[in-house]
Amino acid sequence: MPAFPAFSLPAAGKPRLQTRGAIAAPKGATMERDFSLGHGRRGFIADSLGSLGRLLTVWYTRAETRRQLSSLDARLLRDIGLHEDEVHQEVNKPFWIA
Repeated sequence: MPAFPAFSLPAAGKPRLQTRGAIAAPKGATMERDFSLGHGRRGFIADSLGSLGRLLTVWYTRAETRRQLSSLDARLLRDIGLHEDEVHQEVNKPFWIA
């Protein structure tokens, strides 16, 4: 018959875990917990923070590029092959839209 834990209440009122017989752990198992959540060495949290950092960098670059584009005059826009209407549409986009 397998060993199952049983709970009992001691006089102090705190539950106490009792076992009947030995509970065998799988070979090579340890009592330590792995909080890395997988995904290689770095773990899920580090990967998520890296992705967030890259996204924020893209958004910042996009906003800065649009700000600089809005400061160009008509002559410079013609030099780079853009029309003022195209620039107006691009500059008025939110930073999160490509």
